[in-house]
Amino acid sequence: MPNASEKTDQSLLDDFVHRSDESSFAELTRRHQAMAFAAAYRICGDRAEAQDILQQALIVLARRAGELGEVRCLSAWLHRVVILEAKKARRKSHHRRVRETMAYQMNGPSREEPDFAPELDLSLNAMGEKDREVLTLHYLEGHTFKSIEQRLGGTADAWQKRSVRALEKLADKLRSRGVTVSTVALGAYFVSARAEAGVAASFLDSITRQALDEGAKSAARTLGKTAILLTMKTGIAISLTSGVLLAYGWGIVTRENPVTPAAAGAEARSEAGPETEPALRDKRDRGFSLELVRQAVSEYDGAEKPDPLAESRLRALMFLVPQKDLEEVFQILVATKDHRRFEQVVGALFGSWAERDPAAALARAKEAGDFSYQARRAVMVTWLNQDPEGALVVMLADKSNDDRGFLTEFVTYQCERKPQEAALLVDRVAKDWPEADRPLFERVAKLWSRTNALAAGDWVASYPDEEVKGKLLKAISKDVAKIRGFDGLAIANHITDEKARQEARNDAIYWWAVTCGGISLIPGEAKPVRDISGGFPDDWTSENIRTFAFATMVNYSKNLPDLLRIAKDDSQRILIYEGAVKGSGWSNPAAVSEAAEQLPDSFADTPEGKKTLKVFVRRWSEMDAAGVKTWLSRQSPGPKTDIMRAELETEGAK
Repeated sequence: MPNASEKTDQSLLDDFVHRSDESSFAELTRRHQAMAFAAAYRICGDRAEAQDILQQALIVLARRAGELGEVRCLSAWLHRVVILEAKKARRKSHHRRVRETMAYQMNGPSREEPDFAPELDLSLNAMGEKDREVLTLHYLEGHTFKSIEQRLGGTADAWQKRSVRALEKLADKLRSRGVTVSTVALGAYFVSARAEAGVAASFLDSITRQALDEGAKSAARTLGKTAILLTMKTGIAISLTSGVLLAYGWGIVTRENPVTPAAAGAEARSEAGPETEPALRDKRDRGFSLELVRQAVSEYDGAEKPDPLAESRLRALMFLVPQKDLEEVFQILVATKDHRRFEQVVGALFGSWAERDPAAALARAKEAGDFSYQARRAVMVTWLNQDPEGALVVMLADKSNDDRGFLTEFVTYQCERKPQEAALLVDRVAKDWPEADRPLFERVAKLWSRTNALAAGDWVASYPDEEVKGKLLKAISKDVAKIRGFDGLAIANHITDEKARQEARNDAIYWWAVTCGGISLIPGEAKPVRDISGGFPDDWTSENIRTFAFATMVNYSKNLPDLLRIAKDDSQRILIYEGAVKGSGWSNPAAVSEAAEQLPDSFADTPEGKKTLKVFVRRWSEMDAAGVKTWLSRQSPGPKTDIMRAELETEGAK
């Protein structure tokens, strides 16, 4: 029989409901308390209040366990309960907070969360079910995608892709609340919030003991006993297994979710008086231990092979290093045996360093030896994110290939989120750094066109080099037309050379029709930017119409009647027939046999016409030799028929 730690959440919930198994409830609490407490703490910003919210959420879980039935994701459900309880607590404490604000401003903050922390969980709570599930399980609780697959079904790869999209949606929701934050910053924050668990596994016993002695004296006396009795203000009592809920210090002490010295010593420091150095980030300057870093680095350095999870934890730990300890932590990393193993960790350290003093971080990066490249990369990308103008001054002074690579990396990242700002950055380097300008210009233009094609086209049109501009506009117009039809033509219209512009328009029309020509012909089926069901635009040339018909038949030969329906006159119908016969050679010639019959005999007089008829009949013969012979036998003699019969005889002779 599996023990509690091996059971699923649903199994534990059933045991608690049907067998009154308190140890099962205790295991559920142990699994999810860190996530729940952290969410409450982010919203209210007060440790004691977060503990109360957590306790109240557990009461709700105990009360409603029998009503839940089959729960797809208990983590997401409990997170939502915490948010609701936090909102209630925040309303109740409004007047108290007004009074406390003065004391907060006088004594300095007990911590400094990122700007988005208070809104993070509220935004997450407003997302769709599956997005909440993957964000809660992976980012808040640290489950692998394989673990999520086992819990919720699907595949690990699908959950990983969903997590990326969900993180982007979360960043968008935060922006709608007036908080600008990148997905990279969100991911880093989530990792750092979980960094304590396991980073100092060898210190687990001593940390737990210290936390119990200093922060939870009454609870410590019960450690090792059968249960801890939580008596709530409402008078309801819940019995939990020992060690489950020791909510003192920043975190909650459990066997698998220990706290760092920051949490272990928090109560002792609060009794001694306010901190002398304000926190730059959550827990960064409160109880940080260099010995903790030495131990963690030593363990990773001595491991038989690199461990991605251990590296991730070390990177997160670097963002907790106080400014006064940055140099010493760097020396700890320099002293390692395998420098390649620690390159990303050093990058995280210098990224943290650059957040506070980019100039000093850059100066140190230049003298970082084996780590110079990674250190400078972290500094410059961080600097660009915080102060683009200041970072560019440094880059333009050196104009190194490395810096050009860092700038490209940042601009690519920025373009996916704030393309207009990325474009302004490229414009800034255009005059002083032409070697970096052109590749950056092309990259930004293509990325921007995916989200705002017309704005990207307008920006490209302002580029001074006509040749470069013309080629790029043609390439972008083709890609945009595949999805947004008329927008692709609008971009092509920016090309100043008449011949090049017509070629670009025709190319865009071809790719539009190949991709979604059939759908574009049906009223109500296509988006307005590619709806052509009302007829060909007046500014389309004969070649444009012929090309649209040709390319549509490549994938949508059944839509020939729809093409003919939008023709305004016989001349347009002839153009459609010509294009359809040519295009059907790539798909289904039999479907457009009517078009071949309607073509005038003069079509066979041109080299292109002869080639089209030959390909048409040859392709049909390959698919249905008897069918094409029967069809040809019914055709009246003439230039078209003679060419096709001759081609069929030649093929038969082969």
